[in-house]
Amino acid sequence: MLKILIVDDEFDAQVILKQFLFNYFPEIELVGMASSIESARELLKLYNPDIVLLDIQLRANSGFELLTEDEADRNFEVIFTTAHSEYAIKAFKVNAADYLLKPIDPLEFKHAINKSVDRINSKNHLAKLNEEITKYSINQIAIPTRSSHYIANLKDIIRCEAEGNYTRFFMHDRNALLVSKTLKSFEELLEKNGFIRVHQSHLVNMIYFEQFNVDNNTVILQNKEVIPVSRRKKKNVIDTIRMRLQ
Repeated sequence: MLKILIVDDEFDAQVILKQFLFNYFPEIELVGMASSIESARELLKLYNPDIVLLDIQLRANSGFELLTEDEADRNFEVIFTTAHSEYAIKAFKVNAADYLLKPIDPLEFKHAINKSVDRINSKNHLAKLNEEITKYSINQIAIPTRSSHYIANLKDIIRCEAEGNYTRFFMHDRNALLVSKTLKSFEELLEKNGFIRVHQSHLVNMIYFEQFNVDNNTVILQNKEVIPVSRRKKKNVIDTIRMRLQ
């Protein structure tokens, strides 16, 4: 059963959203309702919801404060519910599933929840497919293209780069593949098999490492591409290189 959390400081809005959920999606469990950023954070840790209905103006805070700096680290879908239209562009930059303006239309609410569920199911399907592949081989991964799933050898993937809600796979043996999945969708599997996250937007295959420049925080690959290393990832990159040299 999917779980949902409502974050809104208006009692009337909480009641309406709760009623919409019970009317249209009785199969989704409402795990809680928060009226502040602090209580929302506690409920996120406690229940790990799949979907968050998030107001933007929360007393002295902004709903955006609830989201991690790195969108790829977020493990729930976000539907913004707000009376303010001016934040729509910012909302979609953080990969929100939808943006609902108050008073919320029931049909738009149903569409937003269904869209979020589809996104969750798509992620789960990809994870299960790659789980099945790794039962028989740890050397391949399923990459969903527009028309099919391309089974790639891990050794042929040079690196992956996040492009908004998409990921581009740079291949050794063919042109790059653009996939309508976030980098987070592939991170866990690839990091278990020789890849390393060097930056919020970059996941690199260690076999193509040639040089790490500590002074300017960049990695040079065998194909002479220069990839930035973030300050957050620098220590992990250095530790990983040292372990491989032992």
